[in-house]
Amino acid sequence: MARPRLAVLWLLAALVASGVACRGRDARGARRAAGSGLDDATGLPDVTGPIGEDGEAPAGEVLPTDTPVATTDPGPYADDERYIALADGFADRVRAAADRLELVAGLTFRDRAAPRVVLRPLRAEVPAWTVEREVAAGRRRSLIEVNLRPLVSGREDPDRILLRALAEAALVPASGTPPARWFAWFAGHFAAGDTADGVERLARATARGGPAIRVDPEDPAHAEATALAVALLLAERSSPPDVRRLLTLVADGDEPTRLVRKALGDATAPFTGDGREILEDAMARVDLESDRLVARLRDVLERLGPAGLEAALEEEAGRLTPSDRVRAEVEALRLEGALRTGDVETGRAVLARAPCERRFLALLDDPAAYVIDAARLEMLDGGDPIEAYDLLVWFDRDYPTSQVRPEAFEELERLLARLPPDLEAEGLELVVAERGPAGLATATIVRRVDRLLADARPGAARRFLDGLGARADDEALAAVRARVDAAEADPTL
Repeated sequence: MARPRLAVLWLLAALVASGVACRGRDARGARRAAGSGLDDATGLPDVTGPIGEDGEAPAGEVLPTDTPVATTDPGPYADDERYIALADGFADRVRAAADRLELVAGLTFRDRAAPRVVLRPLRAEVPAWTVEREVAAGRRRSLIEVNLRPLVSGREDPDRILLRALAEAALVPASGTPPARWFAWFAGHFAAGDTADGVERLARATARGGPAIRVDPEDPAHAEATALAVALLLAERSSPPDVRRLLTLVADGDEPTRLVRKALGDATAPFTGDGREILEDAMARVDLESDRLVARLRDVLERLGPAGLEAALEEEAGRLTPSDRVRAEVEALRLEGALRTGDVETGRAVLARAPCERRFLALLDDPAAYVIDAARLEMLDGGDPIEAYDLLVWFDRDYPTSQVRPEAFEELERLLARLPPDLEAEGLELVVAERGPAGLATATIVRRVDRLLADARPGAARRFLDGLGARADDEALAAVRARVDAAEADPTL
């Protein structure tokens, strides 16, 4: 069914929202230390640090009027250049997103305390942000935690995420219950102008075997599909100014479902049926040929190896012009094939064209696997063990719930013997933290103890064994324990 107004109406919102751009300075610029006085972008106190207990904001913070307070809490990313690039100018990004939110969606913080926006790694790669409440200077306000992990790895765009997070926070009343999740997500899509991208993501996820779509404002599990359906319906039957007014009314405390029904022409009729129809129509128009092509190429690699992959690519060359995403997936397949056959030269050529950088990883369906493959290549003859270690540390930070984590830590444990002593100790701590003492290979334990004894550090060797708990009593480690006992009894040490 043709929907001629869809592209026109949402193009207006998208053109306005497209002005959001990266305002951060160079990644290698000077980094402000946490708690170092005033933020040079906003003039507000730099209160970088952990949230206090019981949702209380850090002591001494000055509560702004309608300007969000932007802070960072990098955790393990403190020395990561990717974090530094995002943190430098983060306050500018937040302020620009708040200005854009008012311009596009009409949502502001003039009648409520502006939120505190913290850039920090959450426990997992998702969600991209959370909105909670905290108390500052005796007033309630929203606390937005923007997840650093998907930003540094390229999975999400920081400016879009800020717009969507601020839109959700702008709908949280000073008291009472916030609107349903689906409406907050709809407001975010409208503000960021990324409804089409959301539809594409949903279509691709469904095609890969994800759950069937369902439009239901009463079911939080289907908030994203409901939000996109409402966005498409309002684009067809309403106008951006009317949507702005709807958002303002909900921010003032009105119930969103009734207002959406009214905006669609009937305050009593449910919109779930029409919403599902328009969403299915939009998803059907998403071009999934790229996904099917990548699936075919992956199957060829599995059956015929790298030579078959290159032959298949030649056959496909005359049929279609590959997108950037297809080109990226092809490079990932080439690197995988090169590792299977030990073709170091081809693998290095792939990494030269497609290094593990944010803009490239953002194009991949499984960037975590590519990072591991890049580390494996550096572990081969002629590679750089330090670079391999850095890549595996990146993996540990960026992908805490990846299904290939066991593979990554197997590679890290194999790499330990080739690292300098300081990195070996650091890497060993990471492996133990991930897998526990029982997960360490006996050879790894023996090598670590022998290195400490060679450095005349029997006390450190004893502490390492004691830290293994019951594992230290394994029969396979009897000789190691004896060497430590002898070293501790040696008066010359």
